[in-house]
This record gives sequence, structure tokens and C-alpha cells, in this order.
Amino acid sequence: MKRLVKVGLLCVASLFVVSRSSAQDLIVLSNDAVDELQVKIIEVNDDNVKYTEWNTSDGKTITISTDDILYIKYQNGEKRKFYTPVADSETHGEAWSFWKRSFGTAADTTRPSYEFTYLLPDISADKAFHMGIERLGAYNLKDNLYIQSGLGWFFGRYDKGGVATIHHTLSIPISVGYNLPLGSKNVWSLDFRTGPRMSYVVAGRYKYGREEIRFKYFDDIKRFHASYDAGVAIMFGCLGIVVEYNLALTPHSANTLKAGLKMMF
Repeated sequence: MKRLVKVGLLCVASLFVVSRSSAQDLIVLSNDAVDELQVKIIEVNDDNVKYTEWNTSDGKTITISTDDILYIKYQNGEKRKFYTPVADSETHGEAWSFWKRSFGTAADTTRPSYEFTYLLPDISADKAFHMGIERLGAYNLKDNLYIQSGLGWFFGRYDKGGVATIHHTLSIPISVGYNLPLGSKNVWSLDFRTGPRMSYVVAGRYKYGREEIRFKYFDDIKRFHASYDAGVAIMFGCLGIVVEYNLALTPHSANTLKAGLKMMF
């Protein structure tokens, strides 16, 4: 009878240990052995990670350099990857190491980004162009899924019927995106996004030959514009080329195709 009680207690204890181990954080080191540390993460910085060991009760905080970490797997299943300069230098050379130190990896979607773009309106305009820059920030929802927004400024001109319209527009995109890494090195990736965009013309003018009528005195052009955007970018590290189609939602707006350069810092 006592033997059965001991066996039962051991089974209960083993179940308790399993339940505890399944709730721990995991640090995977970037050494050749790919060691794993069962820990409780306290703090994560750019240069180091602070943690306490999971199987001890002394509560001592240990600090480890992020250069020695391949990735962290949190108890909720989320992963955070880190750059390993030694491995990259040995495998790809110093130029590769410098690139990743400077620009990170393509999957780091939370880095702020700038987009330098050129827009092509639909053929309803005789001659047209739009150029601008957008400053965007992102927040990770899950793994490589993120939500992104920011503020853009565009300078545009189109000529129709002998009348040139020149305007400056503020633009606010709100999009949901997904970053799809290509290959095991996590450098090349495809970045998909879609969502609405609101724009407002803040300044401009009509030009009839030598005569100019500024919006301050003549406000016939519609100021507010809305569109639904869908685009894709091919990224190398944090530098890429983006192509996006803007479907007009307001009657007076034009469909546009945007192409440009994307940089993440």
C-alpha cells in the first residue's frame, strides 16, 4: 500500500514539474552546440538580456550578451531572434556582418521605415506625377504579422485641358502587413500589406499659362481623398522596393500605382 502511495506521489510530482517546465522562457544560444537555457526573462535590451534560472530559488539575476543568443522563445510561444556576428562573419565574411549590424533583418518589422515613392495616376490625366516620402511605424501583432501607420507628404502635378494643377498633400495610411522570410538566413523577404488611406490637400494652385490662382482664393478642387491600398515589397535586409496600388474610394479621386524605395532604420 505504501509503495502505491509513493508511486502516486511521484506521478503527481512529475506532472507538476512538466506543467512548470512548459511555462518557462527558453534562451537558445548561438554556439555550435546550440545550447538551451530554461529561464525566466527579466529584461531584454539591445545589448544584453537579464534573466533568472528557472530551476533555482536564489533569484540571482544573470546578464548575457545578445551576441551570444540565437533567439528567445517566450512561454506564450512567441520568438525573438537576435543577430550573431561571429557566425555570420565566418560564413559570409565581414561585409555581410557589417550589413546585418547596420540594417538588421527583413523580419524586424517593428523598425521605423521611410518610403520614397513615385505615383502614377490613372490615364484620365493628360500628364501627371506624384512624388513624396512617408514615415511609417509598425507594431507586431503576432510573429511576422503587424499593423502599420504613419504620415506622408506628397507633391503632385497634373495637366488636363491646358490647366496645370499643383498641390501638396498629407497622407495617412493604415495597413495590416505580413512579412514572409525567404530562405533560412532571414535576409530576403516579401512584405505584403493592405488597408485604407486618407489624404488631404493642404496647399496648391491652378495655373492658366502665366496666371496662377492659389487655393487660398480659389478652392474648387476637392481637398479630402480616400483610397484602399494593397501592395508588396521585396526586401533585402531593411532595404527594398515597394509597389502598391491605390483604389479610389471617393468619387473625385484617381486610382494610382505607387512604386518606390523602402528603407528601415
